Amino acid sequence: MSATSLSASPRPQHFFIAATLSLVSVYLTFSGHGYIILPTSGSWITIIHLPTILAGILGGWWVGAVVGGVFGLSAMVYAAQSDVAVFADVWVSLPPRIVVGLVAGAVFSRSVRWGEHVAVLAAAVAGTLTNTVLVLSAAVWRGYFSADVAINVATKHFVLEVSVAAIGTLLLTLVWRALQVALGKVRQADA
Repeated sequence: MSATSLSASPRPQHFFIAATLSLVSVYLTFSGHGYIILPTSGSWITIIHLPTILAGILGGWWVGAVVGGVFGLSAMVYAAQSDVAVFADVWVSLPPRIVVGLVAGAVFSRSVRWGEHVAVLAAAVAGTLTNTVLVLSAAVWRGYFSADVAINVATKHFVLEVSVAAIGTLLLTLVWRALQVALGKVRQADA
């Protein structure tokens, strides 16, 4: 993993990351696997934003924004099919998710000087916070939730969501790093 500067030119791996994580995002949206039901409370936490955060970390802010856009569009389509008006609203689903990828990429690139693990955790927390705050704020602004309901949802879910996002994103980036190292060794052996 390396911090991607704002002026970094696209490389083939960026397109691979964007395509792969966009597919994962669509899968998580339509399969229902993007939500973890908590049996003790009857509520859920979402992991559906993790591909967007991971895209920002692995590919930079613009790859995160692309995957966030796919996430937002797929959430809108799914919500429209499921008659969930709040997430079918373009202002609730699309801009917040694009910003999640932008924030994750920017926070990672600015935090990497403290070490990759710290930067990954910071990006995961910032991306999750961005998702929670912007989606719920947009839902309040558009009249779907009252401020009290939004605050209740945020306080009920945020601690678990940020914990799962931090651990999950760190584990996924470690796997990505291990794959990069293994592929590098294979390439060296072939050369």
